[in-house]
Amino acid sequence: MIPIPDLLHLDARETADTRILSELLGLAFGGRDTDLAIERALASSRETSPWQADFFARDLFVEELVQEVCRLSIGGKQYAVNRAFLVRTLSAPPVDLAEIQFRQAICRELTQNADLRSAAETLYTTLYDLMNMFKVPGRQARLDIEAFRVDLFRLAKGAIDDMVHHFAEANSGLRRLYDVGRRIQESEDYRVMAALVDYTDHRVTLNVDLQVGASGRLRNLKLNRLQANDGNRFFRSGWAQRWDKLRYLFSYGVRLRDEDIVGRLVNAVFEQLGPSFSHLLQMLSHLELYLTNLSFKQRAEAAGLSLCLASFETGEGGLALDGLFNPLLLSHGRPPVPCRFQASKDDGITLLTGPNSGGKTRFLQAVGLCQLLAQGGLFTCAQQARLSVLQGMFVSLIEHEAVEHAEGRLGRELERIRTMFDAMQPPSMVILDELCSGTNPSEATEVFSMVLKLLSPLTPVAFISTHFLDYAQQLEAEPPIDNLDFVQVEMGPDQRSTYQFVPGVATSSMATAMAERMGVTFSELSQVLARRMEGS
Repeated sequence: MIPIPDLLHLDARETADTRILSELLGLAFGGRDTDLAIERALASSRETSPWQADFFARDLFVEELVQEVCRLSIGGKQYAVNRAFLVRTLSAPPVDLAEIQFRQAICRELTQNADLRSAAETLYTTLYDLMNMFKVPGRQARLDIEAFRVDLFRLAKGAIDDMVHHFAEANSGLRRLYDVGRRIQESEDYRVMAALVDYTDHRVTLNVDLQVGASGRLRNLKLNRLQANDGNRFFRSGWAQRWDKLRYLFSYGVRLRDEDIVGRLVNAVFEQLGPSFSHLLQMLSHLELYLTNLSFKQRAEAAGLSLCLASFETGEGGLALDGLFNPLLLSHGRPPVPCRFQASKDDGITLLTGPNSGGKTRFLQAVGLCQLLAQGGLFTCAQQARLSVLQGMFVSLIEHEAVEHAEGRLGRELERIRTMFDAMQPPSMVILDELCSGTNPSEATEVFSMVLKLLSPLTPVAFISTHFLDYAQQLEAEPPIDNLDFVQVEMGPDQRSTYQFVPGVATSSMATAMAERMGVTFSELSQVLARRMEGS
C-alpha cells in the first residue's frame, strides 16, 4: 500500500473524509461538476484533539484570524485558501510535544531553505490546479472527456514527479513527499498513467498531402508517412499489434478510432490510483497551512514585528512572552504594539487590571492566539515564547446577545463558568475578561473568590481581568491561593496606556480621564445642549 503524504502528524493518517472525497473525485472524473463539495470534504477534519473549539474559537475570533493572516500569494497570483480546513485545524492543535515539534521542523526548514520553499509553492500550485479541474470539469469534459481525463493525469503526474525531484534531500517531515512520490512512481499503475500521458502528447507524426476544393472542403488526403512514438510502452507487445493494424487500415484509407482502447485504460488507471488522488489533495491542504503561516510571518516582519517557533518547557518559571502582539490588529492601519509578559509559575493565575481602552482585552486575545498558533506547531505572534503543552482552552472575552437567552448577563456568565468546570481537562488555558461584571461588587466578589479557589487545583494557565480594583488590592494583600500573580496596564506620563504590562494592581480605572479625552464631561455636554437649544 502506498503511504499517505501526511505533513501534520507523526503517524501518517487521513485527515479528510476520503470516502466522500473519493466519491466526489469519481463523479468529477466522469465529467460532473462538484464545485465546493470537494473543499468541504477536505475540511471535514478527523482530528482527535481534546481541544473543543466551542469553548474558545468564537471569543478569540479564530475565523477572523484565518481571514486576516491566512493569505497566500505565489508568483503574484492570489490563491483562495480553504478557510474551513484552516479554522478546524488551528482549533484542534496536537497535545503531543513530539507532534508539535514535527510541524515546527517543517516550518523551520521551509524558512531556512529557499529552494525547498520554492518547490513547495510549485507543488502547491500544481495541486491547486488539479483540485480546480476536479471541482469544475465544465466545458472541457463535455467536449472531450478523454482529453480532460488525461489532463488530470498530466497534472497528477507533474505533482508526483515534483515530489520525487525536489524533496529527496529534505530533513524534516517534508521528506515524506519524496518517499510517497517514489512509491507511487514504482507502481505499475503510475507507469501506465505516465505512458498514457506520453502517448497522448506524442501519439503519432503524420506527413500528408491535402487537396482542398474551391468550396473549402477537403477533396483528397494522401498519407505519405506515419511515424509512431516507438519509445512509448503502448507501441510494444499488444499495443504494437494494434498500431500495425492502425497503419494497415490507414493505408487503405480507413480511419480507426483507438480512443475506446485508451479510454478503457484511463478508467482502469483511475480506479487503481483513486486513493492516491485523494491523498494528493489532502496534501494540498497541509501545504496550505504551512505556506499561509510563512506568508503571515513575512507580512508581520514587513510591519517590523517578529514571529517565532515557541519552546515548550516546564519548570522554567512559567509562561514567558516577549514581543507579543495581537495578529488581529495587523491590518488596522498601524502595526500593533508588541509587549512582554512573564508568569512566575507554570500553573499561575494572573489577575489583570487597568483602565478601559488600555489594551487588556487585546492582550488577552493575543495570549490565546499565541498559544493556539504555537501549539499548532506554527510560527506564532511573538518574538520569543515559552509555553506549556495544554489540553484545551476556555475563553470568555465578549458578550454574545441572543433572543433565546432567558438569563441576564450574570446568569449567562455563570452558565459558561459551570460549563468550563464541567469540561476542562487540566492543564488548560483559561481567559476570563471582566469576570462577574454583570452584578454588583459585593456579590461579584463572592463568585470571583469561588472561581479562583476552584481553578487553583486544576493547575491552569489562567488570565482574569477585572475592574473591581478594591477587591484586587485586597487579594494582592491577602492572596487566597499560592499561584496568584498581579499585572496592571502601564500608564505613560500623559496618563495614557503604553500597551505594556507591569506587576501590581491598578489604583484607578481612569474613567474620568477617558471621559475628558472623549469630550464626555458635564461642562462640554452642557455646552452642546445649550447650542442645540439656541439653534431651535
